[in-house]
Formats: sequence, C-alpha cells, structure tokens
Amino acid sequence: DAYGEMGVLGTTFLMPPKEASAKAKAAALKAIELDDTLAEAHSSLGQIAMSYEWDWANAEREFKRAIALNPNYVPVRHWYSHLLVCLGRFDESLAQSQHALALDPLDLGMTFHLGFHYYNARQYDLAVAQFQKSLAINQHHSGSHGILGLVYAQQGRYDEAIAEIKKSMELGGLDQRGNLGNVYALAGQRVEAQKLLTQLQEEAKHKQVSALSIAHIYAGLGEKEQAFAWLAKAIAERDPNLTDPGLKVDVMLDNLRSDPRFADLLRRLGLSQ
Repeated sequence: DAYGEMGVLGTTFLMPPKEASAKAKAAALKAIELDDTLAEAHSSLGQIAMSYEWDWANAEREFKRAIALNPNYVPVRHWYSHLLVCLGRFDESLAQSQHALALDPLDLGMTFHLGFHYYNARQYDLAVAQFQKSLAINQHHSGSHGILGLVYAQQGRYDEAIAEIKKSMELGGLDQRGNLGNVYALAGQRVEAQKLLTQLQEEAKHKQVSALSIAHIYAGLGEKEQAFAWLAKAIAERDPNLTDPGLKVDVMLDNLRSDPRFADLLRRLGLSQ
C-alpha cells in the first residue's frame, strides 16, 4: 500500500509510477501467496488494477473479494468508493463511503473521502460541510484543505480557493501546483497560471511530472488544443492521476467534454461518455 500510494496523485510523484506499481504489485502478490484469504492483499491488488493498470473489471473483482473476506475492513470500502467515483457510479460510491463511516465514524480518511465524493458529484455545499467535519477532526489535514480549495473555486470563491490549496502544500501535502494553476486561471490570474506552467514544463525535462496536471492548467486557461495534447500525453505515459478522480468525472475538465476528442480519450481508457 505504501508503494502504491507513492506513485499516485500530485503534480509530481514521490516515486516514478512505473517503479511504484511494480514494487506494490510484487508485495501484494507475495501476500496473496502467503494467504489468499487476506482481505488487505486483495484490496491492494484492486488499487493497483485501478490506479496503474486501468483494469476496471479486475479492480472491482478484487475489491468485492476483499469485502467478502472482511466486510469490516474500512480501507477497501474507501478504495472501492474511489473506483466507483472514477466510473461515474456516484450512488454506489456514496453507499460505500457511508458504510465505511458507519463502521468507523471518526476515521479521518473516510470523513475526508466523503467530501471528495461530494466534490466530484458536483454537490459543492455538501462537500464544504463535509470538509469542515474532517478539519474539525484535524485542522492540519492537508488533503481536506486541498480539495476544499477546489470546491471553493467551483463556487467562484477564488481567493479562498487559492489560500486553501496553498495551505495544503504548506502542511506538507501533495504537490498541487496543477490544481493551483487551474484555479489561478479560473480566477483570471493568467500570469500566475502561466508561471506554474513554465515551471512544470522545465521540471518535466529532468523528472516525471503529471501530464494531467499540466492539462488541468491549460483547461483552466481555455487553451483547448494544448489541453488535449497533454491529456493524450497523460494517457500515453499512463499517468495514474487519470484514475483519481478519473477522466470521466474530473470537474476541471468540464469545459472540454463537448469536444469529440474527449469521448475518444475516454474510449482509450476503456470508459464510456
């Protein structure tokens, strides 16, 4: 699970995704070899199938196997909910999130994740209320500040949005420069957005940078040709960010959805419009 997490999310990665996924899968398969009835190991395989292999059917099989083996294992319901968000199956995602919270009402990760669910379901008021709950548990939770910033951006509260995303990074959270650049663009601060673009494109010359994060900034700027070029690059590079929340539901790409090229990208991921 540690290796799996190191290769996903963020504008830059804690470990190159290809290396992280290989290490994660080797460990999970070893666990299965030792004990095929271990729910945690099947959950890990599901996460790898989702984030790195884009094998939606196998991911769902592994998550369901893990739940059957241990219905009270909260992390698998968390990951399964992520998969359901990615597939646009929001009602089922909500049910998994609520079930997990019923098992452990003070689980910070699940309290946060329910807010993440509401954000991607475009239920922004519910998302704000949910992130307030997770920040009441831990006011220094970087993820809550980061996604709350994205919610504020969709509500047109740009100054608050920028402040929250910056706070998330100050607290040691994920590299969110792609998200920040998108919000700068939406706020009309094009110069700031362009600065981040230049910075990331320079960094990409010597380390792996999420192509999706760069596409997010171009989408915010309304530069559709560049956005589609970087989305194609993200697919070619198998950017794991494409599964979280997932190209099918990504709020920051809503202004591209009517373009026929978007449906083609989804098909390449094995997803429908």
